[in-house]
This record gives sequence, structure tokens and C-alpha cells, in this order.
Amino acid sequence: MDFFQSLYSTQLTEETKSRWSASGADPSLLPDEKTLGQLLDTSYQASLLREEGEEVRCRVIFATPQEFRNLLANHENSLMVVTFRDPMHLTAHYVRKLSAAAGFYRSLLAVYEDPKDGELKIWGIVNTGTRWVNRVSGSRPDDLPLPPRLVIQIRGPGHLIIASGDDRIFEVSGGVLLSDGFDPFLSSWLPERFRTVKEKLMESIYSEHGNVIDQGCRICDHFMKSVAQS
Repeated sequence: MDFFQSLYSTQLTEETKSRWSASGADPSLLPDEKTLGQLLDTSYQASLLREEGEEVRCRVIFATPQEFRNLLANHENSLMVVTFRDPMHLTAHYVRKLSAAAGFYRSLLAVYEDPKDGELKIWGIVNTGTRWVNRVSGSRPDDLPLPPRLVIQIRGPGHLIIASGDDRIFEVSGGVLLSDGFDPFLSSWLPERFRTVKEKLMESIYSEHGNVIDQGCRICDHFMKSVAQS
């Protein structure tokens, strides 16, 4: 690791600790500084790699296998977990290789500190399906929330999102912190910019199906919003 990368990793670690506490997330669930630094640095290095010509995109969660077993036993969650027979050392190379199997929108790579040797290892894949996206966007509740552990989303070269479970803490891209504007569809300016699109859709529906609407059918505003966004 060169000097500038080491400095960046240290700054990112400090920023994560600060914003984690400011967000109200449980400080006891954040890894110690050394472990946190290794997780962030490995994720950042992996984000700069490519697998079969494609950018590395995946999610990493720091949690133990036992934690997911406890959630299942207590009926608090039913996420599908695939445990590796032989855990792999947490390296940018293995994250790159496994990212193809752990699709960004459906799975996470699960990492823990191996109690046998104290090394960080990838012990399995947690399958969440795509419903977590709905939970993050706030469109509807999800019955499969992640435990409030550290989650690192690798979105592309130098682009990371730090989260506590499904709750985003902050985003960094190209060395720049992005604390706002995570979801443009939740902003006020984007809906206003495309307001005329929605109005034209409404006019078209009323002109073609006005007789049905007059009989008591109601057009769901959320449906119109989704159509307009698409």
C-alpha cells in the first residue's frame, strides 16, 4: 500500500467512526479501528479491479455465522445463508472473484474475524433477494432486514457506500464524501422537473379511458409516479 492510499484509508476509517456515531447506530456493533481499516481498505482496493472485463460491484457485511443462526432460531429473520466449508482470507482478489457469484442486488459476502487465528475471512454468502432495495428507498417495508452490522457496498472504482444494515451512513466516490442526494427519486427537484411527463400521462389516460374512470375507478398516484419515473 503506498503512502497516499494509506492516508486515504485512515481518513475513511475515521470518517466512518464519526458518522456511525452521529447516525445513532450502535457503536458496539462497529469493528475495532484496525479491523475497520482493513475492511475499508480491502473493499476500496477491490473496487479498483475488474472481473472478466466488468467492474467489481458487491456488498460486504461484517457479521458472524452464529448471528444469522440466532436470527433464524428466534424467527427474527429468514435470510438464506450459504456457508463455505473453507472460509477464504479477506483479500481484494477474493472479493473480486466472489463478486460474480454474489450479485450486488441479491447477495452479500459475509466476513468475520476467525476465532482460530484472528484473521478476517469470507465465510459465506447471504442471499437477500432484491427486496432490500425497496426497504432502502422507503417504498414499502421489508420483512427481511439485515442485522445492524457494518455493510460496505462496492459500487464501482473508488465508489463505496457505508451502511448499518440497510441504513445508509454515508457515501464516498473518487475521494469525495457524498452525504446527500443518495436517491434522486426522493429529492424535490427531480419530480418537479418531470411533472409535465406525469401530467401528460394523466391526460392520455383520461382521454382514452375517461368513461371507465367516471364509473368510480381511481388512478393510484404511486403507480403514476412509478410510470413517470420509468
